[in-house]
Order: sequence, then C-alpha cells, then structure tokens
Amino acid sequence: MIFVSANLLTLLVFFEWMSLLSFLLVIYDRKEAAMKAGKLYLTFSLFSGLFILAGIMLSSDPVLKHYAVWVLSIGFLIKCGAFPFHVWLPEAHPVAPAPASAILSGCIIKVGFYGLIQVLVIYHPKDYYYGLFILIIALITMLVGVAQALVQAQAKKMLAFHSVSQMGYILLGLGLYIITHSDVALLGAMLHAMNHAYFKSALFLSVGAVGQEVNQSSVDMYKVKGFFQRSPWLAICFLIAVLGISGAPFFNGFVSKTFLHEELVHSHHPLAFFKQIETLFMITAIGTFVSNFKMFYLINRKENKLKIQWKKIKILQLAPLAFLSLLIFLFGLYPALYESIIPETLKHSGLQLLEGVSPFHHLFNHGIPGFFTIEFIGIMVIYFGLKSGIFHIKLPNIILYSWYSIFHKLENFFRWNLKKLEIFIVGHYMILQKLFNVLFLKTCQHVDDKIICTYGNASRMVDNVFSASCDREGYEALRYNDFIEKYGRALVIWLLVLIIVATVLFVWVYLGYFT
Repeated sequence: MIFVSANLLTLLVFFEWMSLLSFLLVIYDRKEAAMKAGKLYLTFSLFSGLFILAGIMLSSDPVLKHYAVWVLSIGFLIKCGAFPFHVWLPEAHPVAPAPASAILSGCIIKVGFYGLIQVLVIYHPKDYYYGLFILIIALITMLVGVAQALVQAQAKKMLAFHSVSQMGYILLGLGLYIITHSDVALLGAMLHAMNHAYFKSALFLSVGAVGQEVNQSSVDMYKVKGFFQRSPWLAICFLIAVLGISGAPFFNGFVSKTFLHEELVHSHHPLAFFKQIETLFMITAIGTFVSNFKMFYLINRKENKLKIQWKKIKILQLAPLAFLSLLIFLFGLYPALYESIIPETLKHSGLQLLEGVSPFHHLFNHGIPGFFTIEFIGIMVIYFGLKSGIFHIKLPNIILYSWYSIFHKLENFFRWNLKKLEIFIVGHYMILQKLFNVLFLKTCQHVDDKIICTYGNASRMVDNVFSASCDREGYEALRYNDFIEKYGRALVIWLLVLIIVATVLFVWVYLGYFT
C-alpha cells in the first residue's frame, strides 16, 4: 500500500501501520531485551512519522515549502537507519527472530529510501547544500556502521551494523545524484537497495540456520564452529550471500557497487573531494569484506575435537536460502535482467551501463583489479587481526558510541521530568479541581473524572504492553504459541496461496490495462 500511494499523506498512513505491525516482529520473543528494543524501535518510528507529518504540513505553506524537503528527509532518514538515527537498528535486529530481521533489514528500512525518492520526485530539490547534507550523512553512516561491525562477536549484531553501513552506500548514490544529476549514481543507489534486500536477507537467514543447528538464538562467531561439515548446502548459500555483500565479481553486489564507484571516479563535477570520497568508499568495502568473511570463516571452519553428526537438511529451511542465492548469482552473472526492473527514465543510460558491467566487458574488467585489491588487503587484515586479537578491542565511546549515551541521557532526562510533572499534577489536583469548580461551577468535575479514568486506563495499557514480566503477557504468549503450533502451518500455506493468486491477478490486470 505504501508503494501504490498517490501522495505523501496516504503514504504516511500506511507507513505508520507498517511501523506498528513490524513492532510486533521485534518483541516476538517477549523477553526483557526484546521489549526494550521494541520500545526503542517504536520510539524512533513515531518520531519518523512526526517529522514526515510536519514536512507535509510545511509543504502547504508557500513560504515554508523550502524547509519541507529537509524535515521530510529527516523523517525518512530515521527509518533508513542513517547516522545519527541508527540507534534502533543494532538493538532491534539481534533480539528479533532471523526471518523478522531479514524483513526489517531487507525490506522495511528501504521504505525510508523510497520516501527520499518520493521527495525528489515531488519537490525536485535543487539545493546544493541539501545534496551535500545527504552525501555527508551517507559517508558517516558507511564508516560508523562498518567500524562497529568489525568489533562485534555476535553475528546478528554484526549484520545489523552492516545494514547501517550498506544504507550508507545507497544514500551515497542518492547524494551524488542530487549534486551531479547523473543517472549512474541514481541507478547504482536503486540497484544496491534491491541487491541489499537479497544478500542481507540471505545472511540473516543463514545465521538463523546456524542458530537452529546449535540451538542458540544469538550466535557468537568465536564459539560456533564446524557449520560447513554439519550443513554443507546451507553453508554454500551462506558463502554466496557473503560474496554478494562483499561485491565479488559474478555476484549482484559487484554491479551496484561498480556503478557507484564509476560515478566517483569519472564524475566531471567541480567538487574537489570526490577522490577522498572514493578512498572512504574503498575503506568501507575492505571493512565489509573483512567482517563478513571473518564471520563465515569462524563459523564454518572445521572443529578439532567435536565429532560431526550429519543432519538431514530440511527443504523448507534450504529453499528460501537457495532461492535468494540464485538471485544473487543470476543478477551478477546476467546484469541485463535488471532491464525489466529499472525505471523507464533511466533505461537509456542504464542499458549501456548494464552491458558494460556484464562479465568480461569493459566495466567488469575495470572493476576486477579493485576487488582483488580489497580481497588481498582484507585477507591480510583478517589473518593479523585474528592473530593479534585486534577484533576484540573496545573502541572509545567518544568515537562510536557517543550518540548512544546522548540518546539515553535525553531519554532519562525527559522521563524524569515527565514523572516530576505527573507527580506535581496529581499532588495538586485537588487544588486545581477546586479552582475550576469556583470558576466553572461543577461542569468540569465530570470531565476531570473521565480524564483521570482514561489516563489510568491508558497508563495500565501501556504498562501491560511494555512489561516483559506481566502475567497477562505470559498467558497471551502461551495462547499465541498454542495457536501457532495448532494452526500455523495451515495459515502459512493459505497465506502463500492467497499471495500467489493475488499476484497473478494483479499482473493479469496490469498487463491487460497497459496492453
């Protein structure tokens, strides 16, 4: 519904519904950490919606319309998980189930990018400083995300930080397009958004499969070993996803990253710092290679003391990973497949670029030395990093985690002051009530009683929603689990049938209408 909305107000309505429904995915386990992360996710989602609503309201005023673009962009950047609004991402992903993390990272954060595209389409911002703002946010997001990913031990948290970093790549293409008006940059951003949905979803599902294999919800890459011997087919799909996110030739990440790199290298824009941006681009690419291949190597390397017991691979576990792996490989091997996906306005320049990045054509050959450089440096960093223990160091808070402490201090400040205000109002309620009774007789008394009653009910409802240890929640969770065990498989099958039928009908109506 978001993608077929005709205006930003309709988009906002379904945007808020998406936030509320995805909140349920984050708190699925009903544990304390999940509830805490869910509150954080909901808080940022609501702030995102408020900024978008404020931008829509500003756009109705001719004088303030210029500021609407900036306010709307902040709202959509929060949903993207861009710095400094990325706080919710590494908190929400590790506590959510692996399929939920795949949806959050692969699909939901892309809605923020789609919103930014809508801002470009509707308002046509030509402000140089706006493009520079997006570009700087993108660079910081790339570097902060990959730096934090390098020092993580938990696989899902590492992938969550990489979602932040990869969104930096996508925003980089968008910022370059706003500044240079180059179709190459916009096409690179769009293709990388789609490619990221494939390889990041596959990575989260792979880590989820590892967790099921060792019966752990959180996979510590330094403790789990020998996954390849246990499930070789799943491990191969895992490797394909790692190659995709690393931008290896013949895989989809190579295509979109090549477009972004080509724009940085061959742009004729007078900005002098494009060469420095290319250096940061390569540093981020090396960090992406190092952290993902380190994770794959540590989880899959052969165990020395544990006797391997081969398990039968479940087709329902392998099928989605195999499908995503096939897409990652096909779009890298045959970039012309993107032709049916890219917008009509980009096809004129896009087709030539897609042909050039096909295997053994000029852009493909031009990108291979760069990847081999990344691979060589990355392998050296992995080797010396594991030998020296550099991946276990704690980076200074002032460099990476200052925003977290600032956010928590602000949260505690507002919570403490709101509680003081609440205590003051409740403590002086009788005095205020008498004052109102004197001024307005007893008309307000009934209204006040209803307000207090409603406030109490709302407060109790919020306590029930956000309390991890609530008996009622435990009872509801048991009922939910029983329902899923009894009817879950049938519901999923019927839902898949409904989706397939609806998709076929939609394609049939679409083709009939336009042909």
